[in-house]
Amino acid sequence: MEEHKYILELLSKNELQEEITEGEFSLIGIFKELYKQGYITAIDASSSDGECYLEPRITISGRKFLSELTNPRSAPSHSINIGNISSGTFQVGNDNSLSVHVSVQELVENIAKSNDLEAKSKLKELLNNATVAGLIGAGTTALLALLLKA
Repeated sequence: MEEHKYILELLSKNELQEEITEGEFSLIGIFKELYKQGYITAIDASSSDGECYLEPRITISGRKFLSELTNPRSAPSHSINIGNISSGTFQVGNDNSLSVHVSVQELVENIAKSNDLEAKSKLKELLNNATVAGLIGAGTTALLALLLKA
């Protein structure tokens, strides 16, 4: 990325020549990459003789990219060594999201196995609700049977 930064810096200071040719500019490949990404505008005068770009200028997005290359955001670095990990849900990292999916059957089975009478009562009330029963359908009866078995 240093070559990218170098070319963009030259353009931002208007210090790059007005004609960029394959034979005279050793970083023509990187120049072309920046051009194709929209970081540079130029007149493409390439021909069978080789690549040639006239009147190169840095674009607004090129200035933003140069700013990112010059002043990268530094994330806090932390070193954490983790030995053995075993878990159904586990997350490590910055700005991650964690999704946990539990089926209704798993929920009912785990609450049925518990000794929590309040949770069992509330779950039974939930399963007997007309809206919930309509959403779950015929499975409601089977789930209630699981709950009442325990």
